Amino acid sequence: MRTIDLDDWDHAGPFRLYSQYERPQYGLTARLDVTRLMTVLKPAGHRPFIVMLHALCQAANVVAPFRQRFRGGTDGEPLGAVEHEWVGVSPTVARPDGSFGFSAIPPAENYAAFASNAARLIAQAAEGTGLDDPAEGDHWIYLSCTPAVDFTALTNAMEGPRDCVPRIVWGKFVEDGAGRWSCAISIEVHHCFIDGSHIAAFIAETQKVIDTLRA
Repeated sequence: MRTIDLDDWDHAGPFRLYSQYERPQYGLTARLDVTRLMTVLKPAGHRPFIVMLHALCQAANVVAPFRQRFRGGTDGEPLGAVEHEWVGVSPTVARPDGSFGFSAIPPAENYAAFASNAARLIAQAAEGTGLDDPAEGDHWIYLSCTPAVDFTALTNAMEGPRDCVPRIVWGKFVEDGAGRWSCAISIEVHHCFIDGSHIAAFIAETQKVIDTLRA
């Protein structure tokens, strides 16, 4: 983790501006092409949920603003920022009784290692009870999905104006009748760190991972 020098940072202006806002978070909904996921990767035995977790984790680690977080700002300490070396994903996990829990999955050297660890940690969360959060610290992005709903917009609960952990939700995989599959993806972020261009880069990187992952 490195401390960001606000006097030598190209995002210092937006940081100082939006840190004064009551609700500095904003969201954007787009669509991902998941044709290869549904027609190649899934038939080869890959779990779509884990493929999506991997793709989003990879993208968040490539696009640096998704790894940036607040520091300070209390007890007279000036508000500052840091950039984590890596972030993992903390997905919501559905349970058989209709409730849900949370998991925390770090990045891995390759997809096979990530998928194996993710399957184990997801199973643990699915078998658990309560809402204990294993994602200690803020070096995570929060993920969820709505497998039965192809939404057009979505917002998330936020803890307050300093809540800067990105929230990402993807929706139902739908087929267009011509063999192409897609899903909605909602990305909610903090404007002190992330602009629209960063979201565009994140979506492009996510798409790249889905389209290039070996079956």
